[in-house]
Amino acid sequence: MKDTALGVIETFGFVPAVEAADTAVKSADVELEGCRYVGAGLVSVLMSGDVSSVKAAVDAGEMAARRLGEVVSTTVIARTGEGLETILFDDVEPPEPEPEPQPEPWQLRQKTVSGEVAAAAAAETESPASTKQLAPSEGPESSKSPATPEQPPLETMSVKRLRNLARTLDPFSIARKKIKFARKDELVQAISDHYRQKKD
Repeated sequence: MKDTALGVIETFGFVPAVEAADTAVKSADVELEGCRYVGAGLVSVLMSGDVSSVKAAVDAGEMAARRLGEVVSTTVIARTGEGLETILFDDVEPPEPEPEPQPEPWQLRQKTVSGEVAAAAAAETESPASTKQLAPSEGPESSKSPATPEQPPLETMSVKRLRNLARTLDPFSIARKKIKFARKDELVQAISDHYRQKKD
């Protein structure tokens, strides 16, 4: 998102914010990123796009909101700083860590030779009477099924993954148009209810 502009319109009251968002997306080629309920009646509408489109959308949205209520402030940030989106949008996951450098072939060979020497030394010192004790899960009577990839608990999933999962469930208690604006706790509750009803 750092290559695009960010526009914010903050209003006093929800209705002017809805009017500002509707007018903004209709007046320019911008993408509505969502609403933030700041508290004490303050609502912030966030949008992104190229600088000129965001500037036009913010101006149009501000004028429309002033007809219905109070506009507290507006701003257009031409190029957002790196990491700002992780603060503003809770469905943005942090960047993947850089992979560790791969060892050179000669380093791998040296490690293999060292491992072979260590294994030979351990085999010489090991007594023939010693046997490996099986863990309880490795015994023949163990009925544990092989590990399979399972879905992580809903509370640990990001909002983006929860929204994508919610769009695949049918029927779902939250309308498809409202899933994008649903909070994490709402999504977790609705998905849990869906699975519970399906099981019953």
